[in-house]
Amino acid sequence: MIAKLRNCGQSCVAANVYYVHDDLYGEFVERFAERVGSLKLGDPFDEETTVGPLINAERRSAIEELRDRAVAAGFESVASAPSLDGGSVLSSDCFFAPELLAAPSYEKVEAELLRTEIFGPLVLVAGFSDLDLLVSALNRNPLGLAGYVFSRDVAKAARVATNLEVGISGINEGVASAANVPMGGVKDSGLGREGGPVGMEEFLETQYLAVRGRPFSAWALGGE
Repeated sequence: MIAKLRNCGQSCVAANVYYVHDDLYGEFVERFAERVGSLKLGDPFDEETTVGPLINAERRSAIEELRDRAVAAGFESVASAPSLDGGSVLSSDCFFAPELLAAPSYEKVEAELLRTEIFGPLVLVAGFSDLDLLVSALNRNPLGLAGYVFSRDVAKAARVATNLEVGISGINEGVASAANVPMGGVKDSGLGREGGPVGMEEFLETQYLAVRGRPFSAWALGGE
């Protein structure tokens, strides 16, 4: 829930598509649908609100278009949160009720859609059977910022995360970002890192000195 829906899904490291093994797909979709259906849109300053607005009306329109595209690509709408209360003083222009769409197999939906960054509260779940084939398919994505792997077998999850071509991996963790660790992506998601000691290097210029002659200690004594 946090990996996908924090800040209404408007996060560069938000989960884009959930890939769930066939053995867990049905139960996962059912339980996820319950959670999505229980969300409440409203004023972010209201303690009962769990989902606030998108950044602007244009973003809402973009999410609606992605939803229609997902349905056309093979996804089925499973659940959605209630729309904004009609009696609210808030404008509905920027609000999109989180919606869960599911497909039993990622191989039977449009591949290009699966590579499209959603950046909003549209939740896509797709089933898979062969993990190696899935990882190969995921690595064909030109983007490579963040990925998440959940498993009872932490060692296996770590191996999968290592094989994903992303700069950030969360293992049984939906919030992988932190100020004290290097953050950044690979491929079309950019170069370099920010955060942590490694991030400092991005702001420094390296100078190389090739020295022949007396050692540096002589300079410290005032020698020419």
